[in-house]
Amino acid sequence: MKLLKLFILLFTFVTFNSNAQDVSNIKTFVQQKAGPHEGLQEFYENFVKEFKVPKLPSNQNQLKLVVKFIVEKDGSFSDITVPDQSEEIVYEIIRVLSKMPKWKPGYHEGEPVRSSFNLPVTIRLNDYDENEENFKKDVAAYRTVLKKYTQETDYFKFDCNCVTLTTVIEPDGISEFFQYETLDKIGLYNIGIKKFQKVNKKAFFKDLIKQISKGEVKYKKVKLGDTEALDVEWSETWEGNMVCNRSIFFFEDDILYTLNFASNSTEITNIVFEELLQSFQIKQ
Repeated sequence: MKLLKLFILLFTFVTFNSNAQDVSNIKTFVQQKAGPHEGLQEFYENFVKEFKVPKLPSNQNQLKLVVKFIVEKDGSFSDITVPDQSEEIVYEIIRVLSKMPKWKPGYHEGEPVRSSFNLPVTIRLNDYDENEENFKKDVAAYRTVLKKYTQETDYFKFDCNCVTLTTVIEPDGISEFFQYETLDKIGLYNIGIKKFQKVNKKAFFKDLIKQISKGEVKYKKVKLGDTEALDVEWSETWEGNMVCNRSIFFFEDDILYTLNFASNSTEITNIVFEELLQSFQIKQ
């Protein structure tokens, strides 16, 4: 029997049109983003438990929608909309969010602010159990799982089997860090960007190689299309477990991108990392 699962693909701030009267006070950029007090993972789980999936046509195996809302200064939700969906689905989304605990509001310059949020949701019938055992039995099926869901920010998008775990923006806006956890909880994606006004890329990579060469790290220079990049592999002990890391460093214009995946298995890390490189796209 197929198991019905609800996957929340992405949490990120974006700008959207609203019918609220006070739209001038809605921030599109904040120093500290809004989020659930209990953490994103627990919020996802509670949302899934509460959401009652409406009846879908027999020939429809998935439902994609985008929930738009404002996180108020007190952490409550307002102006909840679900464009291009039936009244039944809109009602259910509003009902579930209305029952969720208030969030921590976004903060800017030390003050709570109103901020907009987009919550893409995919409901699909999925009879593939995403776990390490299935990975070992069928690598091809696991690779398919890694292509099912999409994460997107203002800078990039990529396919994965993951949900947003952490987003950090430095106060000066020069550096941003995004962390995603796989839905099967066997690994973490880490993506960082750093903006330079002017950078000598050859000197940067020379210094980077000099630094990483001090440890037990494997590295090689590679090409991403026409772009020079540095592919790095290493292992480390974290909380008593061996963690296998794979990273790549490259520039797009004057922005440094760092892509990383880490898990307890070298084989899993390499396969997920390869899929990440294939699907990763920088937004123009």
